[in-house]
Amino acid sequence: MSPVSGSVEEPAPEGGPGNLAPEGGPGNLAPEGGPGNLAPEGGPGKAAPGGGSGAGDPVTTPDDVMRGVDSDAAPGAVAQATASQGPVPSAAPQEPAPARSNLPTISVRLSHRIGGPLGRHARPGGLWFDPAPWALLLSTINWVLLLWRQAPCQQYTFGKPVNPFLRLCYSDIPVFFQNNGIGSGAGIYSDAASPLPVLVGYLASLDRFIIRLLGAGVGPDASGQAQLDSSYMFFVLAAIGLFCAFLALVLAHLQMGRDSFSDATRGVRVRSFDALLIAIAPVVFTSGLISWHVLPVALTSLALWAWARKLPVVSGVLFGLAVGADAYPVLVVLAVVVLCIRAARMREALRMLVPGIVAWVALNLPVVITAPHGWTAYWSTVLGGGSGVGSFWYALQLLGVSGTLLGVVASVFVVIAVLAVVWLVFTAPRRPRLGQVAFLLVATVAVFGPHYSPQYALWLLPLLVLARPKVLDWAAWNVAEVLYWLAIWGYLEGILGAGSGADALYWLAVLLRIGVVLWVASRVIGDMFSPWNDPIRRPFVDDPVGGVLDHAVDAPWLAEAESDRKKQAADQSGPVDEQGASEQVAATATMPAPATTSDADMPGPGTRDEESGQ
Repeated sequence: MSPVSGSVEEPAPEGGPGNLAPEGGPGNLAPEGGPGNLAPEGGPGKAAPGGGSGAGDPVTTPDDVMRGVDSDAAPGAVAQATASQGPVPSAAPQEPAPARSNLPTISVRLSHRIGGPLGRHARPGGLWFDPAPWALLLSTINWVLLLWRQAPCQQYTFGKPVNPFLRLCYSDIPVFFQNNGIGSGAGIYSDAASPLPVLVGYLASLDRFIIRLLGAGVGPDASGQAQLDSSYMFFVLAAIGLFCAFLALVLAHLQMGRDSFSDATRGVRVRSFDALLIAIAPVVFTSGLISWHVLPVALTSLALWAWARKLPVVSGVLFGLAVGADAYPVLVVLAVVVLCIRAARMREALRMLVPGIVAWVALNLPVVITAPHGWTAYWSTVLGGGSGVGSFWYALQLLGVSGTLLGVVASVFVVIAVLAVVWLVFTAPRRPRLGQVAFLLVATVAVFGPHYSPQYALWLLPLLVLARPKVLDWAAWNVAEVLYWLAIWGYLEGILGAGSGADALYWLAVLLRIGVVLWVASRVIGDMFSPWNDPIRRPFVDDPVGGVLDHAVDAPWLAEAESDRKKQAADQSGPVDEQGASEQVAATATMPAPATTSDADMPGPGTRDEESGQ
């Protein structure tokens, strides 16, 4: 900038000396000590790189910029420039920036009853501000209530079964033991050809071995009553193992938020409190023991924790075990790979994929060799067959449409939905977070797939907490899942069955469930395309569980494609009106000085409520 000028020169390009925005982040001040850092108020001035070097170096003010005066110029030049331009007109009054709301939040207002909010110098700590003991306590209470709810389904006398649908306590676990010859000693894959994932089959074999050591009647000579009693022991032992998996799930999410503390949060790990949304989730109380689904859910969250800690090999092994317990973790692995492609991090993705494939092959190979027909039974159920309860395809099947045809159509819709999510990943203005992409992939497959069982809610629970930890979304989704859980048992019992006259209530619950999932998915997509509204992202916070993806830049080919797209859009807009452009530049030169922005006005980590994304 010359000492005397009648117009304003263009500001330095982004990332240049004196620029306030940090590299890649428009509108934010650079970190302390970074390029272009402003001196703290009252402290010795710091010159931007390329400018002065001492504390006494002059600083160009916004008024100097608008007058065309450089602070590095001699005092005489400044006086001459001021005299030549005449009196400087006073800046037009500007509307004040909207003041931030000083209304306290509900938690602050309620805290006045017990002494008021924390003071400026308070440092919260100790038991009350540690989410771990509370999350583990609430998890235990939730699981104990689940066991209490399952108690009415215990059958005491052989030949006198109870009605699990009417009592709202159906579970596949004891039924599997009683109806597949497992109680008489049959091989889980060699004889029964059970449609169980391999890891679940291994655990079922281990449970049967343990109850046999405890004296349970298992074998071809065991009576019906002995096998009935053994099935209850089998169920209790499986419930204990799944409870351990549930605790591991909660602990994984507690650890994912261990680095979410800062001065703005006064040392509180705000994201660790998101684990409470899993610990107290009603869907755990309703669907936690329908089957073994808590196990793959826990393994998937542990794999995400390892990925967040930048342990790709450990994450891959855990993903391999999770796929060995259920098929859906493949979608979470796909989310990691797609994001690594956008961020040019395929080396880390391969370091995760190779150990995962090795772990999965090692887990499945013994069953493939000894009982190939038993191994294919599960995958035939997953990839084939007609539609099932919970999906809107099932309504078409009841109307007479072929189940096989519906299975093919549902598969096509699933592929289209997955490709649509991948397209959103590459077209979003900022790389989406891992939790967002994983939730969208699993949600679309659950909604458009041929089956949507009530226990599939456990798939979505931890991913919903990672994608959008807002109490409103979480509560609406849980209410819809609980209403469907009540409706499905009424439908299977016949109270809400087809032709009962009340079956409309069942279909209403199905539509409500699907509609709420799509509503939450639309809000997640809105966060992806408006990242400034993301409840997780803050200034200097990108993707807390992204691992190597956290703060990663886009791949060069993607940046070049975006640049070419903008260039084509500019070319299609037509020739530029040079006369209009000149008049606009002249008008800009006479504009009043803009209001300065201080550190206090910039958005910081404490500008929004940090408790559970509220």
